[in-house]
Amino acid sequence: MSKAGIKMFFDVIAKENDFVEVEHFDPGVIDTAMQEKIRSSGRDMMPDVDSFKKFQQEGKLKKPEDVAAQLILMCGRKL
Repeated sequence: MSKAGIKMFFDVIAKENDFVEVEHFDPGVIDTAMQEKIRSSGRDMMPDVDSFKKFQQEGKLKKPEDVAAQLILMCGRKL
């Protein structure tokens, strides 16, 4: 919900200001320390823990360095 809210916030800023351009970047699920902590949690702390474990098992987690490289490439095309 907070991600949707911030997206809407920046969309409004761009709509109201001709000199502001907004481009959204959604990298998907990144394999971070937070993801690792969630996966090591029990269902009592994180009821949806199996979904997070499944992301890893199915290879759906992106490496942070790959996401960073993708973002740098995207920004470079805009310069």
